[in-house]
Amino acid sequence: MTDVFRGVVIPQLVAGGLLSPAGGAQVNAIFANFSPNFFGTYNVNASGYNENELIDNQASSFKTDIALHYKPTEDSELILNSKIGLGNTMYHATNRNMLKNFSIQQHRLEYKTKNLSLRAYTSIEDAGNTHDLSALGGRIANAQPGGIQAGWAGAYLQNYFLNLFGQVNPNPLVAVNSMLGGILFYGDTSMFDRNVSPKMNYMAHAFARGEANKNMLVPGSDAFKKGIELKVHYPNLNWTKGLILFLILYKKHLSPHVLFYMESMILLFAGKVRCQAIGEIVF
Repeated sequence: MTDVFRGVVIPQLVAGGLLSPAGGAQVNAIFANFSPNFFGTYNVNASGYNENELIDNQASSFKTDIALHYKPTEDSELILNSKIGLGNTMYHATNRNMLKNFSIQQHRLEYKTKNLSLRAYTSIEDAGNTHDLSALGGRIANAQPGGIQAGWAGAYLQNYFLNLFGQVNPNPLVAVNSMLGGILFYGDTSMFDRNVSPKMNYMAHAFARGEANKNMLVPGSDAFKKGIELKVHYPNLNWTKGLILFLILYKKHLSPHVLFYMESMILLFAGKVRCQAIGEIVF
């Protein structure tokens, strides 16, 4: 935090006319050389969103199985069979994932005669608008003006020191001089040695977070809804898989005791083709 004070707050005091450039350089040098960890070190996590602010908590499922059978002749049949499933639900793995508008489809087209069977299968999976909630929350938080780094963190640090100095003295320059006096004349190495109590520090952090959160997109606002729509409708987690299988079966009795059997398979997956043929004579 001392590095932030030296790199951000002191230049602001100079820009605001409370310190001259020479005075700012002198204050910077005192903190750097005599008390480089005066304000301590803290791990500050940016505020996020509750899960119920990112999703609608609605689950749904739709399944159907449709088959059409047609017999052109007494010994032949044409079959079209489709199975379709759609839904929305929450899936918990290493993270919380919203399966949004996902679909699974399986289709089969088959033609059968006494000696011949032709089959074509396809399996299609579409993730729809599926998204990871942790990633979504981070993206929405970073969609605030200035993002998390410049927007939220910048507001947090500025308001932390503003509130902290205000508790020491309403005049920030007097507060800084009081801290400098403690360093130079009493050997203070921490703000807690003389000027600041743990309660004052806690209040400064609480105030800073409250002010920084005002920069975040408000759940339910038009900007928040637009951010959700952009991140959910164009996620990096979408995938579509297709599988097409053609299967040809041919069998013919060469004699009452001899059967010729031929099977050919063509598999199309991810743009690749794989063929396989098996033939045998069964006695």
